[in-house]
Amino acid sequence: MNGNWGFSFSIRIVWFSTIALAMLHLCGAYKTDEILKNQIDFQNQPRTANSPQDKSNGCPQASFRFPYGNRLGDFVRVVEPIPQLSEFTVCFEVTKSKLRNDVVIHYAADIHVNHPNDYAISLHFNELCLWINSGVSCIASLFNAHQKYHICIATFAKSPVTSYVFVDSILKHIVYQHDRTGPIFGNGVFLIGTDQSTVGELGNTDWIYHGVISNVRLWRRILDIKEIEHSYRDPCFCPPGYLFAVSLRNVELFGAASPIFTEQCTGSE
Repeated sequence: MNGNWGFSFSIRIVWFSTIALAMLHLCGAYKTDEILKNQIDFQNQPRTANSPQDKSNGCPQASFRFPYGNRLGDFVRVVEPIPQLSEFTVCFEVTKSKLRNDVVIHYAADIHVNHPNDYAISLHFNELCLWINSGVSCIASLFNAHQKYHICIATFAKSPVTSYVFVDSILKHIVYQHDRTGPIFGNGVFLIGTDQSTVGELGNTDWIYHGVISNVRLWRRILDIKEIEHSYRDPCFCPPGYLFAVSLRNVELFGAASPIFTEQCTGSE
């Protein structure tokens, strides 16, 4: 009887193991977007301990036109202090005049051959390209000329660097940059509409933005999906804890870069 019990017990172990493996397989078969939604929904998670104090939910709106696309001195510089970033979200709206190489933003803390430390977003024809510490990954077939897009990119600047790309509040892609590590250093220079060859020094005319860039905003945390959806529907909505929301009061304008629309939303600072 003891022998039969041992055999029966072994059968039960195998049966339970099989059931467990099957359940794991089924769990892995869930839709990718549902898994990703759970991965980045931080609504109920505590914010980073050293995140800034919450500001009001109203953010100023500001749109800037870059009319030429071939003049090195046409850009906007953000004059806000930026701390070290290990996880962050940047959102903005773009309307491209032509499909070509255009840099939307370039933040540089250190640009050096051996240890670059920078973060840039460019639109390469109809691709969106993420540059982190001079490593680049591009996502194809996202954009058309003369069409407005709302873009949010949530980035974990760790190893590997992982970025979640939302276009019009829809998660379009996840970018893994295994050969890049973070964090992004603080006290750098944040430019809109152009790139930098060294910190604070402009790059070349091949990357000058041509079109309109609006509502550039930066958070020192990962926004959750509901916050991204809300900010897409309501340009005045600004999830709390942002480092800056671009307005005429915190930028310097250079060359032909000019504001075409500004609004102090209710509750904005």
